[in-house]
Amino acid sequence: MKIDLHMHTNLSDGELSVEELLNRLAVNNISLFSITDHNHAKAYDYIENNRNMIIGTELTTSYKGVIIEILGYKIDPKVINNWFDDFYSDKNVKEKEIDLFENLKALANKLGYKIPQDLVMNEIVKGESKKVVYYYLKDKYKDFEFATYKAFFRQALSNPNNDWFINEGQYYPDIKTVLDLIHQANGVAILAHPHEYGLDNLNELYQYLQDLGIDGIESVHPSASMKQSVEIVKYCEDNKLLSSGGSDFHRDSRLIPHGINVHPQLLASSCFDWLGLNTSEKEVSNAIEI
Repeated sequence: MKIDLHMHTNLSDGELSVEELLNRLAVNNISLFSITDHNHAKAYDYIENNRNMIIGTELTTSYKGVIIEILGYKIDPKVINNWFDDFYSDKNVKEKEIDLFENLKALANKLGYKIPQDLVMNEIVKGESKKVVYYYLKDKYKDFEFATYKAFFRQALSNPNNDWFINEGQYYPDIKTVLDLIHQANGVAILAHPHEYGLDNLNELYQYLQDLGIDGIESVHPSASMKQSVEIVKYCEDNKLLSSGGSDFHRDSRLIPHGINVHPQLLASSCFDWLGLNTSEKEVSNAIEI
């Protein structure tokens, strides 16, 4: 069977509307899905009850200055959306983006990349400051080392060991607040795509999150090799944690299809039991070998 528990719509930073995404899932025979838009669950205002759906979200926080995300599943969307409307109000978002924009321009000038004072954001929305600075530098400096915006964000801005690092975590809720929010919404909290963060010691992150009450770790994701996915499942099994997986679909240009295809024996691992798959859809699992 095909599942996809990590996708985004144009209500956050995806390109498809909720309706378009649902149509795409039907065409691709996705048996179980979750839309996990960033920091809210507003997609579910447009979806009637669906037995193949797990209500989800993806909340942004930080760990030692590195931006990370926590997936929330089986949540009450009203709790998440009420929090979002307060924390990410237009006023708060604009204040954050203006402050971050000025800090980024100052940092660029300090590193020898001259940015004119008249460079402005055409629209002050979440994430715009970083994109305006990146695309200006990419256009102006042909030898700029970061080939994509994602690389600039993950490898530079969110990397404490890089000269471009900027502590954006100050603008987000801390991890404990995020975990408490998900649990207050009667949901389960799962660390998203751990191999996306470029951390040297993931076990240290895992233990830190376990001490704070995390419920699981996403194992299957485009940023993880199959071997790494199996290792995460084994870690979850050993530590009695849940796991999940998804395409992290945003747009077709990323060339990542909807749905994840995993070995039935991997999906039969106990860390996936919370998904409530029918017994007939699972095989008896033996010990995982890595």
